[in-house]
Amino acid sequence: DGLGVRVVLLELLDGVLPHNEIEHFKTELAWLGRATGPLRDLDVLIGWLRSPAKNLNEDQQRLVVTALEQKRARAHQALARELTDERFHQLITRWTEFLAQDPLTISGHGCSALPLSAIVAQRGWPLYQRTLSGIEHVRNDTPAHELHQIRIDVKKLRDLIDAAVGLHDCDDRAVAVRALNRLQSVLGEFNDACTQAGLLRQYAGAPDAAEHGSAWTSQTVLALADA
Repeated sequence: DGLGVRVVLLELLDGVLPHNEIEHFKTELAWLGRATGPLRDLDVLIGWLRSPAKNLNEDQQRLVVTALEQKRARAHQALARELTDERFHQLITRWTEFLAQDPLTISGHGCSALPLSAIVAQRGWPLYQRTLSGIEHVRNDTPAHELHQIRIDVKKLRDLIDAAVGLHDCDDRAVAVRALNRLQSVLGEFNDACTQAGLLRQYAGAPDAAEHGSAWTSQTVLALADA
């Protein structure tokens, strides 16, 4: 969530602060989000498989979870390499320097003379309209990628409201945030389920799956993916 708020803030300030700086940090923060994603997805999947509601016997659970924990360990090592890489250190250094600048000495174009409330409205209204249009067109057969885009837009809208705290009436803000949180929770659970199903199918078809059990294990994993 912290990364999301920062990206929304950068989009909010595009035109207020130099465009090249905004684009640089949007690119780098998006890279950081991609780097942390695989480990997070495996954490969610393993926690889901360990829950008592899953239709797995003890041996099946142990085999599948053990294999995925090994995959999680590799994802952790990969993330550790990214976070010790020069790219990450440069991002932190440049971000710190960027935040330390005097805002009166730097400017972009177009929006710098507008009050913050006007800039928030200018950025937020099209995002709100796109989100509302996406929700109104949801059907039982809406593709997962379209629901994923709605989830992203809902998150951006909520992050925009969070970033603009103090600009709106507290009661109005609380109503909007509660509604967006509920919607994001539902869409987030669906997105996690799609991600988990994809990871399970990868595991069931991977060469090392046979090393951790027999055919019934792969069949069980596929059944969980399709559940």
